Amino acid sequence: MARLTSEGQVIGSPGYMSPEQIRGEDLDPAGDVFAFGAVLAFAATGRPPYGTGPVHTVIHRTLHEPPDLDGVPPSLAAMVAACQSAGLGRRPY
Repeated sequence: MARLTSEGQVIGSPGYMSPEQIRGEDLDPAGDVFAFGAVLAFAATGRPPYGTGPVHTVIHRTLHEPPDLDGVPPSLAAMVAACQSAGLGRRPY
């Protein structure tokens, strides 16, 4: 049987993966909420909330910098910011 993945591989799109997924921690629905917020930010602005560039750069921004939510409409801004919170307990779900 062919294997699609192996231990130590990263599965996900940089800039849309939650900080806990990047760190290899246990995942729960809060990670999906983080990704949802990133998709909403992209849909609203036309650009990823953690920018573009080399994978390691986007991952560093995701772990250490707030998302760029400039241009997200005011009616969505609070929800997107909450979804993009680095703290698990601060994301809505």
